[in-house]
Amino acid sequence: MKKCTRCGEVKSLDEFHNKKTARDGKQSHCKACGIAAATAWNRAHPEIHRERSGRGHHLAKHGFTEKEWDDLLDEIDHKCQLCGKELVKPYADHNHETGLVRGVLCTHCNRGLGAFYDSEELLLKAIEFLRNPPLAHLGKTSRFGQRAETPNGWRMGRNPRSG
Repeated sequence: MKKCTRCGEVKSLDEFHNKKTARDGKQSHCKACGIAAATAWNRAHPEIHRERSGRGHHLAKHGFTEKEWDDLLDEIDHKCQLCGKELVKPYADHNHETGLVRGVLCTHCNRGLGAFYDSEELLLKAIEFLRNPPLAHLGKTSRFGQRAETPNGWRMGRNPRSG
């Protein structure tokens, strides 16, 4: 339990964001107070908030101007450079150690690479796992993966990405 320095309420520790430099590892104010303060600041400073959070800010952190980004998207025909699907919300994929921008990906592919921590070793293990499933000898099948007579071929509206 901890007392919030803003609202004065005593709350459980999961009601506070983590903060490595704090003695107890938690913020001094609760999540609700922090969100309220941030929202109030954003409303009081809309131009600064827009500048810091908009598309331009996202592109600038990856070294692109709006025109460079738009030209790049045109050059790749607005398609994900991994799966080839139409880009709805394009992401500048980058190496988290060097910062090098590697390509433009869809949300799904960008998160997929991130889930493997940009590790070639883990991705190769995943490929081997798909080629030789360790539990295949059990002969078990999941009802969630069985094809059905639906427009996209899957049950419950699932639309797994396939080449």
